[in-house]
Amino acid sequence: MTWESSINRMRRLRKISKYFEGKSGVLVDIGGHDSALKKFLPKTIKYVNLDFAGKNVDIKWDLNKRKLPFKTNSIDFFVASEVLEHLFYPLDIIRDLKRVLKPSGFGIITYPNDHTYALLIRYILNLPITPRPFWPHGHLHTLINFRQLLQILNKYFKIDKIEYLAFTHERFFKFIPYSFLQFLADFIPHLFARNIIIKVRKR
Repeated sequence: MTWESSINRMRRLRKISKYFEGKSGVLVDIGGHDSALKKFLPKTIKYVNLDFAGKNVDIKWDLNKRKLPFKTNSIDFFVASEVLEHLFYPLDIIRDLKRVLKPSGFGIITYPNDHTYALLIRYILNLPITPRPFWPHGHLHTLINFRQLLQILNKYFKIDKIEYLAFTHERFFKFIPYSFLQFLADFIPHLFARNIIIKVRKR
């Protein structure tokens, strides 16, 4: 539904990369787009980008096939960052991520918040929330709050850790320190968090 600032994206990728410090193995980036995550990862991680198109894609695959092209218990790590909301069948992919993940591995799932205070203001003022109507990168699914996603993931995974990433303003409210916005995101995530970052393991 909404677009993400470049600053926010870099913060999100750096935050994700922290989970892989001191780790080694194969990481599959589900819907990795331009492989931007790769440059933040340690050299001990073998990075594989799975997406339907793109010049830096290692495995070209349409996630709307509802199944991943991997054997059961074959992946050390996965990242599914800002991708589930774009799929026709996100629940099927969540189930299959559980299937392909090794019992010793873990995954990172991130999801955007389309109900932050900044976006609610735009709704109230009847301002656009996408660059143009029928934008091809829009969200097919959205959540009223993050608890809905946690309830879904709890059915398939053990949740190890939950973090929130504050909304970053590139053009507006620059005078507000980011540390204060992050404090608000941790305290009142449904209004001030732009993304939820969840570390999951196989049950």
